[in-house]
Amino acid sequence: MEKGKEIIVAKILFCYDTPHMWENGTNRPGLCPVCHNVIEQIPNMDYIVRKNRYRDIAVTYDGFFVVSQKFKAFCDENKFDSLEFVQLPKSPSYYFFAPHKIYELDYIRRGTEFKGYHECCGRFDSIAGCSPAYKHINNNIKNDDFICRSDVFFGSDLNAAPIIIIGMRTLEKIKSYGLSGMYFKNVYL
Repeated sequence: MEKGKEIIVAKILFCYDTPHMWENGTNRPGLCPVCHNVIEQIPNMDYIVRKNRYRDIAVTYDGFFVVSQKFKAFCDENKFDSLEFVQLPKSPSYYFFAPHKIYELDYIRRGTEFKGYHECCGRFDSIAGCSPAYKHINNNIKNDDFICRSDVFFGSDLNAAPIIIIGMRTLEKIKSYGLSGMYFKNVYL
């Protein structure tokens, strides 16, 4: 297909940064005990959201998505499946947010760079190149109203995290609902 005529099938949701969820580096939970790469995102229940810089969604410097009550209400009303919300006790109207449904991307077509594979946990030291993205030929998501995540954690070291991918219908709904703090990049067929 000719450049500029590619079909957009989804969007990557990007948002603005906010302070680290975990300040203690390699002592945080969810890391591989051998290489210290992120294998699971476990939120810090003592985290306090700095509201003066906050929107309806933000990502901490170490890769945790934090969302407002309004964002959670939007997801609840739309009955999106496989989403996790963990209320942050010291900021009760905010939540750690993680989609669990996978949206398969074509990393070869994109030219994504994978560096430093570790047998101990199956993770890489760094993965770079998520945008623009391409839907993998084996991707079985057929509708255009969803919130998913990548199967890999982009970034490096303690800042690695999955990216959030949404459907085109979901994008329209987000805009109509008035959610703030996000911008989008294309996922092509």
